[in-house]
Amino acid sequence: MKATEIIGKDVVTLDGGKVGKILDLIIDDNWIVRGLLLRLTREAAKAASMRFTFRPTGVVEASLVKGVSDYVTLVIDFDSLGDAIKKA
Repeated sequence: MKATEIIGKDVVTLDGGKVGKILDLIIDDNWIVRGLLLRLTREAAKAASMRFTFRPTGVVEASLVKGVSDYVTLVIDFDSLGDAIKKA
């Protein structure tokens, strides 16, 4: 799958909670995707205890991705989201 096919997809939790949209991929020196840079929803930013700004962003580790189809599903539920999102 190409990066351009992933960027812009919606990200949801296992229980269907909307997390946000993928803005970019975080890639290490060995060309391995390590994380996803997201534009967070208001609810996701609140769950991560982030002050809501005009366009809040956060990073989720790639290891938390369960699958990619029309949207990206994470292996966690919305209640666990606060620990999974890191500040961008």
